[in-house]
Amino acid sequence: MPQLILIQRYGNVENLTANFVFCLGAYRALYLLNWIDRYLTEDTYHANKTQWIIWISGLIQTALYCDFFYYYILSKWMGRSVLPN
Repeated sequence: MPQLILIQRYGNVENLTANFVFCLGAYRALYLLNWIDRYLTEDTYHANKTQWIIWISGLIQTALYCDFFYYYILSKWMGRSVLPN
């Protein structure tokens, strides 16, 4: 998350940092898919009453990455930085 704040604050980011943040966000998105799969396939996954906290926090964190994903993919597609000012 500190990397996202840094990117928003300064607007320009090194390629290595952008790739790192993209991988972190992709990991979080794939982790959400893992939770969905476990919810659908494991009988004991429903038994834990505090699972909603994990789901909500994971959804919020992934939502924060969505804005970065948009600009990251757009900049890779156009070949230049397209971060908003």
